[in-house]
Amino acid sequence: MDRQPTFGKYSPFSPDQVDNPFPVLAEARATAPVFFSEELGMWVVTRYADVRYIYENPEIFSSSAVLSSRTDLPEAIVAEFGDWRPPLDKEVVMTDPPRHTRLKRLMMRAFTPGRILKFEPWIREIAEGLLDGLEGVDECDIVERYTAPLPPLIIGRLMGVPAEDALKFGKWVGNIVVLAGTWQLSEEETIYCWRGIREFEEYVQGLIAERRKNLGEDVVSYLIDAKGDEGEAALDDEELVHNVCNIAGAGADTTGQWLATTLYCLLSGDREWDRVANNRALVPAALEESLRYRGVVRSLVRKVNQDVTLGTVQIPAGDFVLFNLASANRDGAAISDPDTFDIDRKNVRGHIAFGHGAHTCLGASLARLEAKVAIESLMNRFPNLQLASGQGDLKYQDNLMIPGVKSLRVKLR
Repeated sequence: MDRQPTFGKYSPFSPDQVDNPFPVLAEARATAPVFFSEELGMWVVTRYADVRYIYENPEIFSSSAVLSSRTDLPEAIVAEFGDWRPPLDKEVVMTDPPRHTRLKRLMMRAFTPGRILKFEPWIREIAEGLLDGLEGVDECDIVERYTAPLPPLIIGRLMGVPAEDALKFGKWVGNIVVLAGTWQLSEEETIYCWRGIREFEEYVQGLIAERRKNLGEDVVSYLIDAKGDEGEAALDDEELVHNVCNIAGAGADTTGQWLATTLYCLLSGDREWDRVANNRALVPAALEESLRYRGVVRSLVRKVNQDVTLGTVQIPAGDFVLFNLASANRDGAAISDPDTFDIDRKNVRGHIAFGHGAHTCLGASLARLEAKVAIESLMNRFPNLQLASGQGDLKYQDNLMIPGVKSLRVKLR
């Protein structure tokens, strides 16, 4: 495949770029803002304006490949599951208008800001319960003990499932993220991930069957009972399974990563933790700035439906683009002093870490509330929190979409 221009310094799975991609991305923005990566077989888009353009033109840039596996389906999985297809292509995040418009409108009714605010007491209860488990502990990996388990427990409560089941959501969605964001997997790793996705689907199918018999107040019951304009079921059977998977998966992982990076930003450098702990009104701004500065979803994939020009680069129909949110949110053409973590930044919500336009994350309000409660609860319980001795820069998983934080060791007292 001969595509130009290229950018030779881009090596996204090299250890230094996995942990700190920002210097190379800054150079790309300046010299080759849209370039072709032979390693990925995709165009890489780095500037804020171009990323917004992609979001604003879904008729050109299709979401149909956003969660697709980057490796072929192993023969062992074909032999084991036959013509099975994973529960992905009718998820709201994978669809384009008009299906996306219909699904998004329906699902947003379950995640309105007003409704979500009513969840705060029990979100705080779940956070406090996890922190109870840290009493008497002097040092721990806060990812393992707090930031990772909190979001699945919350989304599990919304879905009406037991805590032990909810804690499996993170592992299951991790399988999807690994296949979608990693280009070099062993056959053994690939098979493991596909089996995990099948297990996830079977769990959701069983949950839906149970709810059909006994509807409750949870989000699964809402989707089952939702009606279209003519009084028919708003979702067909496949859409129902796929979008329950979507909600369970999306709610189980990314907010935990956001919390981990926020804690690192506040505890390192100028130790803004103390300032924020003494002025809780700064918590929302600190969270937004860490999301812009470090990000959680680093990049996403779109399939190009028609020939298009981005900047000065012509991209043919049928190609794929990897648009880099982490780079866009550090673009000096859109954001002043972008490489500084500044919780006093004006218009901090101008970032696009939650997406943009029709593909703005429908769970953003819930994620913001979870993160706010989580940080406040931690500050209440452990006001002298600090990084543990030997905790250096964050280390990330090898993933271009959501490179999760491996660990974050802290001293609690």
